[in-house]
This record gives sequence, C-alpha cells and structure tokens, in this order.
Amino acid sequence: MRAPEEWSSAYYHCISRVVGREFLLGDKEKDCFVKLMRKYERFCCLKVVSYCVMDNHFHLLVEEPPGGAIEMSDSQFLAHLKPCVSQFEYADTRQKLLAWRKYEDQTVADELKASYLKRMGNVSFFMKGLKQEFTQWFNRTHKRSGTLWESRFKSVLINGMDAEALTMMSAYIDLNPVRAGIVEDPKNYRWCGYGEACAGKTLAREGIRQVMNTLHALRGKNSAGLKRCLVGYELELMIRGQSEGVSSMGNPLRKGVSEQRIRAVLNKRSKLSKQEALLCKVRYFCDGAVIGSQTSVDEVFESQRWRFGPKRPSGARKIRCLNMSGLYTLRDLQIDLIG
Repeated sequence: MRAPEEWSSAYYHCISRVVGREFLLGDKEKDCFVKLMRKYERFCCLKVVSYCVMDNHFHLLVEEPPGGAIEMSDSQFLAHLKPCVSQFEYADTRQKLLAWRKYEDQTVADELKASYLKRMGNVSFFMKGLKQEFTQWFNRTHKRSGTLWESRFKSVLINGMDAEALTMMSAYIDLNPVRAGIVEDPKNYRWCGYGEACAGKTLAREGIRQVMNTLHALRGKNSAGLKRCLVGYELELMIRGQSEGVSSMGNPLRKGVSEQRIRAVLNKRSKLSKQEALLCKVRYFCDGAVIGSQTSVDEVFESQRWRFGPKRPSGARKIRCLNMSGLYTLRDLQIDLIG
C-alpha cells in the first residue's frame, strides 16, 4: 500500500517471519540482522525509527522520504555509495561512471547511476535487500540452502502527521519482548530500538526523539531534547502493566495481559484500553494495512480506489477492539482481533 503523494511523510510497520515460524534467530543472528539493517537504512536513505528482532520474526518501523525518487550529483552519489558497498564494487562503479562521463557517454553513465538510485527511498527495495543478504549470510553460516522467510513482508502504513498512531505503533514494536515474556522492561532487550537507545546508540536515540517530537508537535509543545524524549517515551510504553501472577513453582509469569483477561475485558465492555492494547497482540497493528486518523485512511483509500470493489463507499473503519477515539484502519478485520 503506497502513501498518497500529498503526505509530507509516511511510515511503514514492516513484519516478516522465519519459514515455518521456527526459532532460528539467536544472539549472533540478531546482531548480524541489526548490522545489515543499519547498512541498508543508510544505503536506501530511509530512517528506521523503531525495530525489534525476535527469535522467529522481526518488526521495523521505517520512514520513507517524501518526493519519490532520490536525486544526487555524481560526487554526492559516490560519497553516499562508498560506505554502503564493498571496496571492489565502489572502485568498479566509480571507475565506470567517471570514464563514461569523461568520454561523454552520458546515457550509459546515467543508467549506471539510476540502477542504484532506484533502490533508494523505497521500503520495498530496502526490505528485499535486507532479507536477501541476511538469508545469504545465514545459509553460509549454518550450511543450509533455500528460503529463510515464509513469505513477502507485510506492512501497515501510517501518516507521519498522525502522531498518536505513530507513537502507539512504535511502542507496540518495542514491547514485543515484554509480550513474549523475555523481559519485564524493554530497555533490557538489546535487539529493539528502545533497548538500543538506552544503551546509548545514536541512531536508535534519534528514532525515539523523532517519534516523540512528532507527538509534542501534536500536543502544541516545543521540540524536546534527547533526555526529555527518552523519559517521555518510557511513559508512552506503559510498561507498568499488571503481571499474570506466579507459576506453581513460585516464578513470576510473563508481564502482559493474559488471553483469559483479554476475553473477560472484551465480554464486559467490548473495548481494550491503550495500555491493554500495547500489551496484547492486536492484529490491526500487523494486518490493518493502514492505521491513523479517519482523514489519513480515507486519503489512502481514495488514492488507490482501484484496489476496492464498487460496493465499498469509503475507506476508514473504526478499530473494533480498542477504546481509542480517532484511530481508524483500512481493513475491517472480523475475527481473531486479538491473536
């Protein structure tokens, strides 16, 4: 689902799972994935504002730059390419580009540069390159062959102006290890954006600041410094939810909301609070196609009207299971809303 051209910024929540949903990603694999993620983020001129790499899947919240195709001068292009590819590829590309410019074969030179530029500023190329290179590394390392991912990635589109939806999606991603019972506080999980930010990593901290300053602008506040943004984001995560008690052995069970409790809440009042939603696996965050204000969802619907049948008059649908006014989705999910 592509963002309408009039949007000033667009974010995509991208999700992909290991084939067969096997738990194949250990510490070494997650470290490699994050390293490659940052490499392709730089190469594709995108911004990963939040992420979480789990044992059998990953979540990325990626900002796609407005304006479509990326344009660069030859010098800018070569400076951008150098840290993103091997020394051999950079030297070969530079030699060919300069030679063709020198001998005034402009068409061939432009085609060479265009072959790289078309992969920049595009989430689909970013995800394709990242998943392919990680698969190649994983197969070499583990002496295996074949596909690693079960299908093409899924994505949910968010308008960058919908600050509440953007912040909630970012928090939902960072709370994955809490929902899975791995940690009680996401800052203790180093393969998520918030954990990396708490460890002092610059890019992760800038991602949190970007999300929080978008929220501050919505609330009529001035942009905040890094420390204030980190503190504010911790509050937005709502990580102080009730645990599920203790096991028969006396060990604390995972933090979050049990399925039994979820069903009881839904049967009683049909809606989940924001806190409960963040600690549940709400399908809309992964399968809703577009999440945001009614206006934003309708804009996407109108820009891609051809995708929908003539009997559907409008795009925005209220999210059935959440007690949040102003949050809409494009896909009207009917069953298994929590799952």
